[in-house]
Amino acid sequence: MKLALALIALTAAFTAMAAERKPVFPPGVKPIGPFSPGIQSSDFLYVSGQGARDLAGKLPADIEAQTKQALENVKTVVETGGLTMKDVVYTQIYLTDIANYAAMDKVFKTFFPGNPPVRAVIGVKRMPLDTPVEISAVATTKPGKRVYVPGSTFKAAAHYLKTKKLKLTDIAFANVYFTPKTPYAQVEALAKKSFAPTATIVYLPVNALPAGVAIQVTGIAGQTDVYSSHSGPAADKILEDIRKDLTAAGLTMDNVTASNVYVNSIDNFAAMNKVYATFFGSPAPTRTTVQLLEMTPGMGNTISVIAVK
Repeated sequence: MKLALALIALTAAFTAMAAERKPVFPPGVKPIGPFSPGIQSSDFLYVSGQGARDLAGKLPADIEAQTKQALENVKTVVETGGLTMKDVVYTQIYLTDIANYAAMDKVFKTFFPGNPPVRAVIGVKRMPLDTPVEISAVATTKPGKRVYVPGSTFKAAAHYLKTKKLKLTDIAFANVYFTPKTPYAQVEALAKKSFAPTATIVYLPVNALPAGVAIQVTGIAGQTDVYSSHSGPAADKILEDIRKDLTAAGLTMDNVTASNVYVNSIDNFAAMNKVYATFFGSPAPTRTTVQLLEMTPGMGNTISVIAVK
């Protein structure tokens, strides 16, 4: 699957210093891979995907309690970083059973009773530690010109951006999710018609989407970070391609603040972690890892990153 790469707002003479990144490690939290629970960079706090297990590894009995624990885990990282849940501006929610959407939503609203953050909800196959729900987040008190686009149809996304005096062509980075029955050629044609040629587009087939939607888009508009995304069978080759992209932009892997890793099988999680660790120094960026679909022969992996100047 060929993916687009956009290097935003760069100049030929630009040489970057590694972006200042401060790791956020709540007491007692031990990541299950080479990533930080949270990273503060500039005015933003990035939170790694948080599953439904507590510090003791216990998994609550039902989806409402599981969602509550996942959000409590997010809250712990956010508050350790000196912010509150009111400062959360974006979340991504992954469910192994999209039928749990309503129950998840009920709990989500209790954590954000006032002005809820923008969010995207995706149905996936599996996640680390067999959590049934995983939630990542971004928090800030100074969003500046950055606008997060909620998970929605292309038409709804265009309407949302219009309220911000923006267009789909202002999106710099987009995740385009689509269900297995939706032809990739159709998805690609719609995306290329909607976004600017410079946009980074990540095409991701998923188990299911809310309300039976066939295609969902989410993304970021109106800012000048750098994105890279690649797919393939081998994690080391993917990460090396990402490193080359960042080098071309005058950046290094130390500029990466957050990554998403879409593995072909959670069974390969430990092996992927071993390779992944060789590409990042300390502090490692935040990370969210999921298996999108049932593993099939020839299915590869996808890794996308956001790097801050």
